[in-house]
Amino acid sequence: MATQLLIKLHDDGIAWSTADRAVQAARASGDPLITAEATRLAATVLRRGRHHDGAQRLVLQAAYQLDADTGLTDSRETALYGQLLAAAAYTAATHRDTAWTLLGEAEDAVHRADLGANPFKPLDLAVYKISVARVLGDYGAAVDYARRVDPTRITAAERRARYWEDTALALHGRGRPAGAFQALLAAEHDTPQEVRYRPWAQHLTQALMSADTRGGLPGIRDFAQRIGVA
Repeated sequence: MATQLLIKLHDDGIAWSTADRAVQAARASGDPLITAEATRLAATVLRRGRHHDGAQRLVLQAAYQLDADTGLTDSRETALYGQLLAAAAYTAATHRDTAWTLLGEAEDAVHRADLGANPFKPLDLAVYKISVARVLGDYGAAVDYARRVDPTRITAAERRARYWEDTALALHGRGRPAGAFQALLAAEHDTPQEVRYRPWAQHLTQALMSADTRGGLPGIRDFAQRIGVA
């Protein structure tokens, strides 16, 4: 939990320390599920530090170790295995073929799991597809994937925030500033704690304001003030 909070606060230095301790404690517990989840968070911290190859190796090792330790005989194990592969796909999103191959394997795993018993479902995997397409620069594909997802059905606030983030950034990349701003407003309404004062929202808002020379985005400056953009 400490690592998750520090990731949100963008305090990556301390986050690496807590992530390392979490992995050590998880391994000492002997619980393969907890170990896999702690390792996934550690890989997230690595990725944010731009150590993409190391992060990808770490999260894939966690997935294969979970498979080796459990045989994926329980649906929770299978779902977490799929989530780890999806995280690896996002981490590897600079390598197009690898990313989509890993997402395909993740989809197979998630569909094998008991949907009612697991927090990671096909809907969450659909959000990962938006993320991967957006990071790869396939903004049109990302927007198409976003259209297929009903954000009101995403139960976790963090994943809804990720949906809005990737949708807004993809629309901006697609050259649709009005749509990007509407996605920002929807994100603020839905998960304000995940939008206000977050770097991605600030940078996108600044870019939208700079490009809005004809006043085509009414309310953008009020929004900017609310999220801390000068």
